[in-house]
Amino acid sequence: MYFFFFFFFFFLALKILSYPENLPAMLNCAHGKDRTGLVSALVLACLGKTKEYIAADYARSQVGVWYSLAFKATTGDPTGISPTSLTMLFHCYKY
Repeated sequence: MYFFFFFFFFFLALKILSYPENLPAMLNCAHGKDRTGLVSALVLACLGKTKEYIAADYARSQVGVWYSLAFKATTGDPTGISPTSLTMLFHCYKY
């Protein structure tokens, strides 16, 4: 059941992104390393990017993990999301 849910999630994400009227699109999550990172990797693969390019793009999410851990440690905020990050995210959603 768990596998089916994620297969359906990936299929649905690619289906939604395949329609030009849904673009531009923004994929976001806490760091982009799990489900969102996999969707991004699938999109890049569909666009013909090399494995090396996809791996390098995926590896960039590690910076977000470090930043979040540092923010949690210094502020005690369990979300790991800074007010600056939220402001940037809401700004993106306006468009």
